[in-house]
Amino acid sequence: MLVVGSKCADIALFKHTYGLTNREAEVLGLIAEQPTLEAVGHTLGISREAVRFHLKSIFLKTNTHRQSELVGLLSRFGKRMQSRC
Repeated sequence: MLVVGSKCADIALFKHTYGLTNREAEVLGLIAEQPTLEAVGHTLGISREAVRFHLKSIFLKTNTHRQSELVGLLSRFGKRMQSRC
């Protein structure tokens, strides 16, 4: 589970809903927590460019265009799922 704005979001369900790969779900889970793409890459042991690649794919699958939009979508998704946590 990931906490976004004190709300519980089930990354596995978000992953299933939007058809994310395992790595995309990992990147997504860290985007809301880490201050930079470099930090996300360091945590996952991948390059900043690899993080950007996965992030672009997540943007396409979720019809978002910026990290702030993506985090907002995840937060709204979490609010809908809050009663299940």
